Amino acid sequence: MKKIALTALLSSALTLCVAYSVSPAKEITRKVVLENARVQVTERIMPPGGVRSPYIRPSDQVIVFVSHATYERTDPKTGEKIIRKRKAGHVIWHERGENAPKLVNVGKDPMRSLVIALK
Repeated sequence: MKKIALTALLSSALTLCVAYSVSPAKEITRKVVLENARVQVTERIMPPGGVRSPYIRPSDQVIVFVSHATYERTDPKTGEKIIRKRKAGHVIWHERGENAPKLVNVGKDPMRSLVIALK
C-alpha cells in the first residue's frame, strides 16, 4: 500500500512539474501608436520563438526595425526557409497585395519593429 501511495504521489508531483515547466504561447504584441486618415503606425514585439503567420498585405507598408533581429522567413510560394538578420534602424518597404511570409523569431531577444501602413 505504501508503494502505491508513494508512486501516486511522485506521479502527481511529476505531472505538476511538467505542466508548469511548459512555456506559455509566444504571442506577438501589437499596439497602435499613431493613426489618422493617411497612416497607421503599429509597434510590434515578437518574443523569441514567436511566430507571425502568413497573410496578404492590406496596404503599402514601411517597416522600421527598432532592435536587432534574427528571424527565419518561409517563402510563401516555394516553402524555402531563409535566416535574415536586420540591424536596429533598418527600413524595408512592402507593397499592398504582397504575400507576407511566415516569420519566426530565432534570435534570443524580442524583435521590435514599427509597421507603418499607408491608407
